[in-house]
Amino acid sequence: MWKFLLFIAAVIIWPTSAQEGSVRLVGGSGAHEGRVEVFHDNQWGTICDDGWDIADARVVCRQLGYPGADEAKVFSFFGEGTGRIWLFDVRCVGNETSISQCWHRGWGYHHCNHREDSGVVCTLDDCASSPCAHGICTDGHMSYTCSCENGWTGTNCDHNIDECLSSPCIHGTCIDEVATYTCSCELGWTGHDCDQVEDCSTSPCAHGICTDGVPSFTCSCENGWTGLKCDQDIDECASNPCWLGGTCLDHVNGYSCVCPKDATGKHCETGPLHWLEGEPSSPVDMCVLLDSSNSYQAKTVFCTEQHNYICQSALKSCAPNVCQNGGNCTSCFGGSTTFCDCPGGFGGNLCEINIDEYASSPCQNGGICIDDLNTYHCICPTGFQGDNCELDIDLCSPDPCPSGFTCQDVGSSIYCLG
Repeated sequence: MWKFLLFIAAVIIWPTSAQEGSVRLVGGSGAHEGRVEVFHDNQWGTICDDGWDIADARVVCRQLGYPGADEAKVFSFFGEGTGRIWLFDVRCVGNETSISQCWHRGWGYHHCNHREDSGVVCTLDDCASSPCAHGICTDGHMSYTCSCENGWTGTNCDHNIDECLSSPCIHGTCIDEVATYTCSCELGWTGHDCDQVEDCSTSPCAHGICTDGVPSFTCSCENGWTGLKCDQDIDECASNPCWLGGTCLDHVNGYSCVCPKDATGKHCETGPLHWLEGEPSSPVDMCVLLDSSNSYQAKTVFCTEQHNYICQSALKSCAPNVCQNGGNCTSCFGGSTTFCDCPGGFGGNLCEINIDEYASSPCQNGGICIDDLNTYHCICPTGFQGDNCELDIDLCSPDPCPSGFTCQDVGSSIYCLG
């Protein structure tokens, strides 16, 4: 008796997620098709196929969330059900939102068996998975079609069309791209398909004179230019023509050297003069002789006769000014030699070096050196003063000690000794 009562209680409280009038599809190959079962009075049951048509199928599929129905199935196409047969002679108009809203003979009334169970095949959106990789999807009856973008083919538009298969480049190499191609032309040919002879009418020589030929042209380059089309500037500084640490500046068809101080010449090849016999210790009336018998080294002689002269040339401004940091550029000997007169605090051939004035540690007695432009200043410790902290301040003057005591200055401190 107790076992029977417990069983009845379990049946009454058994939970279910289905609601009155819900439908489900059973026995199909996918969720979109199967035998139609409807939930009524806490039981699932089937629908008899008498009068079952596509209008009824559309209502079932719409109730399940599908856009429509492809087929209405009869004669237990998806297998025979079990249990109750809930509906019979269903007649849907087509605008109902659930099968229970359609006209029927009443719940549980029928003269059918499960060999007459109804089924449906609902319409799937075959484009929902975006099958067309490079195209637009059009949904069809249990299928889809892809309209491909230019340059793509295949059922799913996932194959790139090789535009180079037709060998469009007549005198060149074809490079395939999406929906197009480019041609890398052989020498002497031009045009999109390398089908036009490249002649002088296209002005191919950037810095030279063009001469037509067969099958191509030739360029006679201007001085300072090279390459098949005279479009490459010759780097005249590549051979390092500047001597003695000079800096080379490349120009079209030429170069110039910025020489360090005491060096002159187009290539900075003339360095400072050195006295062969020592520089005189006091000013005398002497001349400079370039001794041809001794590699033209300079030596001093009394000015008794005319000898070889050291040449001189007036300085003039450079154009353009190649000096940095406000340096003044001057040249001589027709521009063959260039110098930079650097402002205070800067050095180097082009005034590019900021001179560190405190590198020599000018501050004495523990002073701290602060580098300024072209100068410096010292922060002196207590007890010292002067530009370089070189003066020891006498802290005992005036005498701060009481009468009878002797003041002693020790570093930055004083002591009163009694």
